[in-house]
Amino acid sequence: MSRMFPAVTLLLLLVACGDKPAGPAAPAVPAAPATSPTEEGAVGARAAVEAYFVAAKKPDEAAMLALGTAEFQAKEKSWKKAFTPNIVQKGVALKTYEIRDPEVEKDAATVSVRALFTVDGKDKGEGMNFALVRRDGRWWITEIR
Repeated sequence: MSRMFPAVTLLLLLVACGDKPAGPAAPAVPAAPATSPTEEGAVGARAAVEAYFVAAKKPDEAAMLALGTAEFQAKEKSWKKAFTPNIVQKGVALKTYEIRDPEVEKDAATVSVRALFTVDGKDKGEGMNFALVRRDGRWWITEIR
């Protein structure tokens, strides 16, 4: 009887575990479509502009300027009508903004933004375009018009 015990135990385990022949395999889940370089560029360009507005809400001039090229930084620091110093130094308060879909062509992008500011206690809507360039895999602001 001792020789039969292991065989019976094995048989009971197989029945209990439901060891059955494998059925048809589950259908494969299709992989997500790969994004195109243009779509990836749009995401990156949008993220750079979003980071600029997050810094503008604080306002954090150093963070705003750090998102741009050296030429952008020099212009924003010296031009009286530049957007960055008006937000930080002249007390123009950013209330809300809407970033539109970027237009990307290779390593250049334009991102349109609609923003609402408070200037001297009054709300003022403003449209602006951010020009960006991709260098070393990162998007840099080159101009705000």
